[in-house]
Amino acid sequence: MNTTFYKLFAIEYKRFARNPISILGFIVVFTIGVYAIFHGKNTIAHQEETIDTIADIQEQELAKNKQFFSDDLSHFTYYQFYYTQNEPSEWAAFSIGQRDINNYSLKVRILAVEGQLYDTELANPMTLLSGNLDLSFLFVVLIPLLIISLCFNLISSRA
Repeated sequence: MNTTFYKLFAIEYKRFARNPISILGFIVVFTIGVYAIFHGKNTIAHQEETIDTIADIQEQELAKNKQFFSDDLSHFTYYQFYYTQNEPSEWAAFSIGQRDINNYSLKVRILAVEGQLYDTELANPMTLLSGNLDLSFLFVVLIPLLIISLCFNLISSRA
């Protein structure tokens, strides 16, 4: 084993441990990371529960409309709603993106489907103002800022 690496690592660790701001920075980033994972899993779990109930609602609506409009197919197709789904991927909990803002399920009719797909309201417009604190934000923004703050003035302080 290379003992020089371990000696350098021990020296850098002592230097790092002496600075309480750097330890605080790591604690804050770690706490935000745990929260981001927890929030992402909860959001995706709620969306998956909602998507799972859509099939039952679709069957109930279909049975109700078959009962009311069994003799006239044109009324049946006009009044029948169909539910679309945008199921989350397995990695969606790490990067929610706009899944909590945009609809992940739409109720559409056969008549003029194109207009219904793009004429939807945002599910939660207040989230647009604050944004998401997900793991991708942590990796893209906060960890580079932490590295910059820890390495700032590193070269000039050793000279």
